[in-house]
Amino acid sequence: MGDALVLTTMRFAHEIRSPKDLDLPGKNWTDKEMKLARQLMDSLSDKWNPKEFRDTYADVLREVIEAKVKGREIVTPEQPQRPRMANIMKALEASLKERPRQLAKAAGRRTHAGASGRSRKRRKAA
Repeated sequence: MGDALVLTTMRFAHEIRSPKDLDLPGKNWTDKEMKLARQLMDSLSDKWNPKEFRDTYADVLREVIEAKVKGREIVTPEQPQRPRMANIMKALEASLKERPRQLAKAAGRRTHAGASGRSRKRRKAA
């Protein structure tokens, strides 16, 4: 896009702006940063035509507004039942209130013959 470097989510055609309309800072990046940015864009981009996609939310909203202007009754679709979600905070608080369980002891590490349980420091060669 000319002097502008843009990394963003896909947008609908009416949301796309010209770099001339943006208040862009001056060029204050290094060649290395520009190379990295271009590699990132190349790896994440693909051919895309925003006119192939429709903003269905805006379409439905427009239909509702037009129906309301014409005096028609607006009927909202019934919302599907959400699955019951556990309240994680309540579950954590309940687990803290439970009697503490005895933790299993980990098997100790075996040491070389003659070595104590402590780790030995290596001697520096003089």
